[in-house]
Amino acid sequence: MASLGRFTKKFGQGIRPNLFTVNGGFGAVGNMDDADSFLIKAAALPSSNLGTITIPYRGREIKRSGDRTFTDWSITVLCDEKMDIHRKFMDWSAGFVSLNDTDRGLAYADWQVEPLQVGDGNNQGAAVGTLGTAGVDKAKFNLVDCWPVEVGTVDLSFDSADSVAEFTVTIGFDHWKYQ
Repeated sequence: MASLGRFTKKFGQGIRPNLFTVNGGFGAVGNMDDADSFLIKAAALPSSNLGTITIPYRGREIKRSGDRTFTDWSITVLCDEKMDIHRKFMDWSAGFVSLNDTDRGLAYADWQVEPLQVGDGNNQGAAVGTLGTAGVDKAKFNLVDCWPVEVGTVDLSFDSADSVAEFTVTIGFDHWKYQ
């Protein structure tokens, strides 16, 4: 039978959505330092989807699980005064396909697709994780072989008073590992 005591024991302190960290690297550009990590305003724990195979049989449908896919992951980044973090994401993106022409920036074997990690930052790449109230990792997701699919726009406007510029980055990846 459900009771308040059992619920409290199971729930503990819960997860606070504002206590998270994103760390990792920018491919050949280098690793994300603490100052870069602080500029990640918003992120989400990555999702995965399990496909469905529908098999028709005598007027009925039987459903079975299909292949797992992973949805691109997006983060919101605050623009620092020198736009250093924006430049790092742009340089990482340019390493795959040059911004000036259609030449590949790197041979495929040299692509710096990185693991993204949420949590303690032991791996290169980017990652996202949740922290407990004591600052200790509660959940950690490593994004395996990731790259910046899109470095979003930085919106500028005369009527945007009392706000800071920000942009989104969409990260593609092969799969994630939960730790």
